[in-house]
Amino acid sequence: MIDYDHRFNLDGVPAKVCQMICDIRHQGRAKNDRIANALNTGGDFDKAFNNLCTIGDTNYKSRIETVRKTIKTLETAGLFNKKYKRAGNTFVNI
Repeated sequence: MIDYDHRFNLDGVPAKVCQMICDIRHQGRAKNDRIANALNTGGDFDKAFNNLCTIGDTNYKSRIETVRKTIKTLETAGLFNKKYKRAGNTFVNI
């Protein structure tokens, strides 16, 4: 997360956005410039998340849907309603 924060300025960004960035990079679906472009929403994190979910959707549609559903399940259970906090490199409740 430290490296991604340095590149994308993730302090205060919801965990679901951070998770999708990590998944994109883990799967090799995009380079940093494409991710940065998806995040360029003026602070609209729902839009940023949806933008990120389109990256690689041609070849990774099933993977993206699995990650989306898992995030939604965790949010509904109250376990993923967090945001990244640079100080301490941790996630805190929203």
